[in-house]
Amino acid sequence: MGADSSWGRIVTGKLFGQVPFQANVELLRLFLTHREDIVESIEAVLNAQRKPIQYLQDHSLLSRHFEDCFFARTAATASQKRLRGQLEEAHWAGGFRPRQVQDLHNDLIHPAEMMIRAFYCWQQTRWPGRNGRMHYAHTLFNLYVIRWLQFLSMRLWDAVPAAGGASGRKDEDPGSAGGRLAEIQGVLDELWRSSPAGQPVIVRDARWLIPLAQSLITDELAPYFEVAQHVTETLQEADALEIQKALSRAE
Repeated sequence: MGADSSWGRIVTGKLFGQVPFQANVELLRLFLTHREDIVESIEAVLNAQRKPIQYLQDHSLLSRHFEDCFFARTAATASQKRLRGQLEEAHWAGGFRPRQVQDLHNDLIHPAEMMIRAFYCWQQTRWPGRNGRMHYAHTLFNLYVIRWLQFLSMRLWDAVPAAGGASGRKDEDPGSAGGRLAEIQGVLDELWRSSPAGQPVIVRDARWLIPLAQSLITDELAPYFEVAQHVTETLQEADALEIQKALSRAE
């Protein structure tokens, strides 16, 4: 695949529409501002011990109810609501659509899948009370933001030209890939600052989100090489090395 086609598919997203990076950052910060209200809504979804088994295993329905907790309790604007699902579709369209694998969850970590697993565990043991559900609701909130950040980490290069030109300089302004990576790190730091004690800190370094976003079983190989090229060409050497280190551990 030529360089021009890869740039259009992975970096600018022109084949499936531009993804607004800054708007996604602002929406995530809105979620963090309204964390307590959102978590209360998630806890209500988890209070499902009297629901039929079909409901407890319905990934699509649980996913919709879960996301409603974020968009219904934050006064998100119409344009912000349109961001729902946009990053995921861009990621799949960029060549990272998960292959269907029998009896295997082949997706990035997904709150709905974790809800289904928790429901099964609680049915076999004991359904937790409100405090236990609130604790798990905070965990699911964190997982959702991390999933969003994983997708967003793959948009560092949207509308960002190859760094440096003839000089080879790699810019750190807010619109550059390095600047955007720093913004993602800021949201990630804010996520853990807002988390109550006892919550697992799943990932601290935003650079590790890029390999995690590529951890699925897919049918295409070219996108992985394209991302590696963009990392090398647009990020500082220390960042590129850390991403490579994370990638080798993920394998």
